[in-house]
Amino acid sequence: MAVHIFFGFKLYNLIAKAHKNTVKKQGESEAALPVWLNQNIALIDTNGYGFEEAIAAYVVRGSRGAALVDAGYSSTWERVIASVRELGIGLDEIQYIFLTHFHLDHAGASWHLLKHLKNARVVIHEGAIRHLIDPSRLVEAAHAAFGEDLAEHIGELRPIQPERIEPAREQEYELGGVSVEVLFTPGHVPSHISIHVPQHKALITGDAVVVRRGKTPFKVPAASPPMYDVEAAVKSVERLASYNPAMLLTPHYGERRVTAGEFEEQRRIIEEWADRVSSLMQQGMDYKQISEAMRDSLLREAGVKLSDLDDFTRVILLGKLLPLTVQGYMGYLLRRR
Repeated sequence: MAVHIFFGFKLYNLIAKAHKNTVKKQGESEAALPVWLNQNIALIDTNGYGFEEAIAAYVVRGSRGAALVDAGYSSTWERVIASVRELGIGLDEIQYIFLTHFHLDHAGASWHLLKHLKNARVVIHEGAIRHLIDPSRLVEAAHAAFGEDLAEHIGELRPIQPERIEPAREQEYELGGVSVEVLFTPGHVPSHISIHVPQHKALITGDAVVVRRGKTPFKVPAASPPMYDVEAAVKSVERLASYNPAMLLTPHYGERRVTAGEFEEQRRIIEEWADRVSSLMQQGMDYKQISEAMRDSLLREAGVKLSDLDDFTRVILLGKLLPLTVQGYMGYLLRRR
């Protein structure tokens, strides 16, 4: 049975790759097909902000059920449902929707998905449940942070019925031949969780790790305001390292094979940003000036010009997410004064 499953997901990936190449040749705008990473774990490209390889969700499937990890923005819920079907997973197989945290790029589509995943319950840190029951402030904050030009991509998050929400416990959830283990990993927000899949030495990290997209040379901490905590983020990185994973499955974006020095680099980048932002604050700069200085520093260190970059990196990563990271660090540093 395991052999059949193995060759099944290999064949599916070959077909998906051929289809994706055909789409590119025809010049059509289409989200990437989902990809099986191994016998049990698949990656879903939610097509966040209208870009490929911007926001990932993951599916873990066993013989007795499946779990979705993160949901993407509300505007991309149909892409997630279609991907589950394309992977050959029945909608009634999904037992859990694990949300690594409540930010809309991870939780936004959950209310839509629950309408179609009749057997699923949302599992999220107890401290984040209130945001799902009354998400009005989350939506307002996201639109304020990203601007009205991205409002259609962000969408909304409507209240979820409390009976369909379950507080996450630090335990293993058995799916049949494979399990998912919840790890509390605060830092990005106090109520952040990551998911360990021990059978594959895989960690579905959420925003506990630095953002690194494809071949883009930039590595930016996921330091969202207002409650980013450097010490907690570093401890969470150290905790992830203690599991000796072979792969990190990240939301921004994709699978990373763990190599020597991976977690030391994570820690260095997180702490280095704190030092740099602190130094610029001491020079009297505001967050816009600091954001420009950090952007220019990244460009200079990478040896590239802003005009050379693809639209996602230029507009979203450096134009929208980097200023949020700066605000996250500034909030942390101001709280310490």
